[in-house]
Amino acid sequence: MTVYKELKVKTYINALDFLSSLGGSLPTQTVLDAMEEASHSFVRMDELHRAVGARIAEMTDNEGAVVVLGTAAGLMLCAAVLMTGGDFDKMMRLPDAQGLRNEILVLKSQMAYFEGEMCVMGARLVMADAGAHECEKLRAAITERTCAIFYAELHDRNTLTFEEALSVANEAGLPLVVNAAAQIPPKESLWRYTKAGAAAAIFAGGRALRGPSGSGLVVGKKWLTDAILSIAPPRHSVASVANIGREEIVGLFAALEEYLAGDDYAERIERVNRIIREESHRVERAGYFECRRVIPGPQGQNYPRMALDILGSYSAEALVEMLEKGDPAILAARSDDSPNGITLNLLLLTDEEVKIVLRRVEECAEALTLMK
Repeated sequence: MTVYKELKVKTYINALDFLSSLGGSLPTQTVLDAMEEASHSFVRMDELHRAVGARIAEMTDNEGAVVVLGTAAGLMLCAAVLMTGGDFDKMMRLPDAQGLRNEILVLKSQMAYFEGEMCVMGARLVMADAGAHECEKLRAAITERTCAIFYAELHDRNTLTFEEALSVANEAGLPLVVNAAAQIPPKESLWRYTKAGAAAAIFAGGRALRGPSGSGLVVGKKWLTDAILSIAPPRHSVASVANIGREEIVGLFAALEEYLAGDDYAERIERVNRIIREESHRVERAGYFECRRVIPGPQGQNYPRMALDILGSYSAEALVEMLEKGDPAILAARSDDSPNGITLNLLLLTDEEVKIVLRRVEECAEALTLMK
């Protein structure tokens, strides 16, 4: 009996995305072995943090790097540093932000990607309602209390691009921090934002990196990552809420080493393209769907997904619900570019799971058609 059966927790075939709400990702054996090895020895955590950070900075061509307890912790710790200019005594006073420039600008369309985390440190989030190319609206939201601009990389055509937000930040002499949680692949993301001038970029350790789900990575200016380490556990401070274990630190390091040494998903992406080419005609022959290849991924990632446009009179919501409630339970998404269809993220699936998912999609389509 698996632990999930013992606990009566339902498991799913994930044809949706690498999501924190689903446990992030499935760590590779290399990562699991590294975490197991790390669990057998005691180390001084500050020494481990600095050693791993220095190696990761070198691997990713950044000034500095630090492993943190997930993306939210990375945002929170960056906020602490930028509100105080990295002044140790001021950081140790947080969340008391009296007398500090503690306003952080975020785009209104990206608010959901920043709500709450920085406020733990005493920051105040200020929204700028700037649409596509509306740099002046972001510029107008800057005040004498603004300490930074935070930007979420989502490849959203309806808001400012990273380059536009960075331009405004540079004009105002403000640091820009990028929430790039899901922007791997490609591996170039690990240095693209910081090379362009961002003070820091923050990535999820799980998801496509396939490291520990409860880990994250901050890369950027060395003064900023050093300041984070100065208040990070084991030191007692407000940052203690973001304590991370040695197993997660070593596991993320191993995941990053494995990822950077690999082909950056080239083979896996080509495999998805091949499956879509080979399966499209078979899927369409049943008469329930039109099949398409769509790119990018759900948060702008550079990999394809299979889109199935429904030809029947039932809804995509009904199909998604039936897949989720079935046996095996399958998670899929409504199409974001079709009035009535679903998308399947085949990148996450084994060959056997691909067969199961496509079979179940057809079975559910048939059942819903008969119900109508």
